[in-house]
Amino acid sequence: AARAFVEVARVDVGFDAGDVALVSIAAPRAETSQQDFFVRTIQTLRTIPDVRSISAVGSLPFSRQAPDESAQLEGSDKRVAGIVHALPGYTETVGIPLKRGRTFTWDDLRSDPDVALVSEAAARVMFGDADPLNGVFTNGRNRRLRVIGVVGDVRPSYSEPVRPQAYVIPGAAARGLYVVARLRDHRAAALADIKTALRSLNPGSIPTVEWWA
Repeated sequence: AARAFVEVARVDVGFDAGDVALVSIAAPRAETSQQDFFVRTIQTLRTIPDVRSISAVGSLPFSRQAPDESAQLEGSDKRVAGIVHALPGYTETVGIPLKRGRTFTWDDLRSDPDVALVSEAAARVMFGDADPLNGVFTNGRNRRLRVIGVVGDVRPSYSEPVRPQAYVIPGAAARGLYVVARLRDHRAAALADIKTALRSLNPGSIPTVEWWA
């Protein structure tokens, strides 16, 4: 059993959950844009001194959650990759490496929200030997997405192989984002400050903050 554990521990899962906290908060009922609420939440929490980096994502690796959407090539109904909704800073916060191109910026939300990142496995499935940068795919609902970067593959679990995956900026109606925050050394103080800030964003709510790993 010990040998099996060592072998599992050697598996490269493609991300690093160490020092990352999961933050759960519901948007106020009167909120008309889920995306705007989570952007405000991130902008507030990123001012806390012990928050090193922060973002939000629709589905987490190792959670057994289904992708938020499915990616298709233009002119085809075949699903070629899962789509995960992610705000700028997600891949950096959880340690998914950038392989080519660039990642999302906050300017993308205003000027070019239909950009995407694809994993190396997704790039191969979607574009073969062709350059994936500026390649186009859809979410199956008439949203055309342009690839701006290629990132590392992430395993859905220790025992499963990597799956093709794309990351896109969610629309205003996106639901159920998880806030992920990588913290510095003063963990207890940072968690307390995060909870205080969350209560100010949605008075009466009961936010939760827990370690991812």
